[in-house]
Amino acid sequence: MPGGARRRWLRRALAGAALAAAAAGPGASTALGQGGPLSPLPAPAPAPAPVQTATSTTPSNTTSDSGGLSSAAQIALYALGGVLLLGIGWVIVRDARRAVPDAGAPSAGAAGRKRRYDREKARARAKAARRQRRRNR
Repeated sequence: MPGGARRRWLRRALAGAALAAAAAGPGASTALGQGGPLSPLPAPAPAPAPVQTATSTTPSNTTSDSGGLSSAAQIALYALGGVLLLGIGWVIVRDARRAVPDAGAPSAGAAGRKRRYDREKARARAKAARRQRRRNR
């Protein structure tokens, strides 16, 4: 997407979000039965009367399934999570290795010496230029 089209798309998205927020506005919370942030709290609902039920203790020999995942499904989920974490780690390491300078390039020490030499040379040129300007006054 070229830069101009991207900006137009972003403007349209922001305008749509602003329009949706304006449409919802302060009336949205009152439509749900809630007042504004500074309105008084509603009265609490009365507590229901307790109901007495007869409990009977009958032994249950049937095992009820808790509705959870089977052990095979749990193992598959854990394995999938592990693969996902390894994949994320691999992507991070790959990106970090791309950001490191080449091994064949000059070392940081050589680059630092070159920069220092360039700075000294620039200072010497500036000093010579100042001397020249003083002589030409």
